[in-house]
Amino acid sequence: MDVSFLPLPLDFDYVQSESWKPLVDKISHWLTTIVIDQSTPEWLWGLEVFWMAYFAAYPSFPAGEWPKWNPNIALDGQFAQSWL
Repeated sequence: MDVSFLPLPLDFDYVQSESWKPLVDKISHWLTTIVIDQSTPEWLWGLEVFWMAYFAAYPSFPAGEWPKWNPNIALDGQFAQSWL
């Protein structure tokens, strides 16, 4: 399965939350339009990666302001649970 959001762009700056926001959208799109099946290893891996990127994009989550994510992506997974 093609992981369409990798490799990261050469100008990706992991220190800047603004760099993570487009990645969040790309991972969300990949999960919900390419992977789709939530019972696959790809979905489980993608879910972890999505939340890592989301929390990097919005580091004050769950406080502060942040956009809603696709409702098909549950606030779940080891990384998300450890963050909360």
